[in-house]
Amino acid sequence: MIQSFIFLPSFFFNSGLQKWIHHRYFVLSLAGYRLFPGKLVAILSFLIPLSEWATSLCLLFPGGQTYGLILALGLLGIFSLVIFIKLLQGEEPTDCGCFGPGLKLELFWILLLRNLVLFGMSALPLFPQSHRPLTFWDQLLSPWITFVFCLTFAAWNRILSNNSLPLLKKKNLYE
Repeated sequence: MIQSFIFLPSFFFNSGLQKWIHHRYFVLSLAGYRLFPGKLVAILSFLIPLSEWATSLCLLFPGGQTYGLILALGLLGIFSLVIFIKLLQGEEPTDCGCFGPGLKLELFWILLLRNLVLFGMSALPLFPQSHRPLTFWDQLLSPWITFVFCLTFAAWNRILSNNSLPLLKKKNLYE
């Protein structure tokens, strides 16, 4: 569970930071969804990064971790719902706006799957856990497991944002 409290704060902080740095791009991404009126897009363009930073901050401090996990579940749930709605509408894929123009991620089912994995990772620490003390091996392996998960996540995002998407959409690799 310690991995959730290392990876998730950095994930939400970076996501909020990219939305803030590339604010105009994020506003255009939100407007591209065509689900929200113009004034709501302007409000959401400020509320979403602030909510992500609040989530990150809550997850960093033991007293606020439960609140942070609930915020993470809410954000990921809303993001996943919006992606699901847009996928059902069957329109041309647009950039999700998650991490700014440096990592363009188009709306596809695999992006929804990624969000559901993050949702599960956020929900897991809310379930009852054993209260045994951490052993030497727990403390040794936790940072490595977190590191491997971060690398896997970064690779997954890079694969989704690169030109490998046509390959992922094919039913048969030999088409």
